[in-house]
Amino acid sequence: MKEKRCTLDKKHFEQLGLNINAKALLIPNSFKDEPINLIKNCKKLESIILPNTLININAETFKNCISLKNVYIPQNVEKIGASAFCDCINLEKINIPQNVIVIGANAFRNCIKLKNISIPKSIYNILHNTFTDCRSLEEITFSNNLGLLDNYAI
Repeated sequence: MKEKRCTLDKKHFEQLGLNINAKALLIPNSFKDEPINLIKNCKKLESIILPNTLININAETFKNCISLKNVYIPQNVEKIGASAFCDCINLEKINIPQNVIVIGANAFRNCIKLKNISIPKSIYNILHNTFTDCRSLEEITFSNNLGLLDNYAI
């Protein structure tokens, strides 16, 4: 089986002023979606601060970033795409900003160290497999606005 490689290549890391083996990543506000969408499979990345200009975390953005523990999601984010954090097995904590209106299917699937999560009242639906296989999950807090808890969402 061929090993999956980090899709954020050396050129992108150099643009960010970082080493490709970086464990932490701060993406400046001047960067738009392009480098942010290319981070999946970065196995050494432990921490990331996303730019305040970010509106969407696209599908599979951090998928299989197995060392990722900490992510700062800015308040402007409105959408967390499908499988965005899928298989981030060391992710322990995530803040979901109040402006988020969509969390895609499988968004946090197999985040086995995730312990608790608070769903903002702006979220109406939790789609299938959003928190499936989050074995350490002890608490999910959500508002009365929640209209649909899809099959196998948790």
